[in-house]
Amino acid sequence: MGGGAHRAPAVVWSWPAAGRGVLFAVPSFLVAPHDPGQGLALALGVLPATLVGLPPTRRGRLTILLLGLCVGLPMVLGSALTRSDWLAVPGVFVLAVAAAQLAARRRLGLVVMSLCLPMVGVGLSYRDIAQAAGFALLILCGSVYAWMLALAWPQRPTRPPGRTGRC
Repeated sequence: MGGGAHRAPAVVWSWPAAGRGVLFAVPSFLVAPHDPGQGLALALGVLPATLVGLPPTRRGRLTILLLGLCVGLPMVLGSALTRSDWLAVPGVFVLAVAAAQLAARRRLGLVVMSLCLPMVGVGLSYRDIAQAAGFALLILCGSVYAWMLALAWPQRPTRPPGRTGRC
């Protein structure tokens, strides 16, 4: 590697991030021994917060809630598609094509295609919409918990647009 520029390590340990991760796991840790399904739903709810990290502004942290909705609501839609056996396959096909079209045009489309569409597939395994809605509500509760926890961390300055400092 010649005398090139110094590169930052790919993985950097952060005690605050590790602490948030432990705190995010608390609801699932408490509920899972009594009901593993509910513990899993709560864990899925905090997953968006772990994926986006901690946005610098509190307003930006609303992303955690929006991604939680993108996990839970499509699952209910998938469950609704199972109400009519003939509707499930064409419904998923139309959703997949629409998601691909949206992904080609907007960043939101990537979220729809990579997160929402698979959760519609998960919802297909629930014949009872009420059961899927209950699971989705627990996912949303996990996201609300993660969002509220993220609000406890102080805001930090945002980087000015332009150079990111990466080579």
